[in-house]
Amino acid sequence: ILTCFFNGLTGLCMMLHVTQTPTDLFLVSGATMNLTCSHNDKSYDKIYWYQQSNGQNLEHLGFLSFKQPLVDREGFTITGDISTVTSEDSAMYFCAVSDTV
Repeated sequence: ILTCFFNGLTGLCMMLHVTQTPTDLFLVSGATMNLTCSHNDKSYDKIYWYQQSNGQNLEHLGFLSFKQPLVDREGFTITGDISTVTSEDSAMYFCAVSDTV
């Protein structure tokens, strides 16, 4: 993600690196699914998770704000776990980050 801010004739651009791991995951029913989303800029204090099942619209699963006191701000990582996967969990999963406006 490239973010640019312009003020008159000058501009400031920075790269935000968002990483979602693993990139591919194949599990059997009953296994535990673990997804991780991380980024490199602490000013982006929200991480969102989305799921898209085959042929369906993107569905928002939830988000975490790092301004909540129970979150470890050092890692800037949120992990999504599904403890017992079923065939209904078969989908594409996406994470996204945003800053507070």
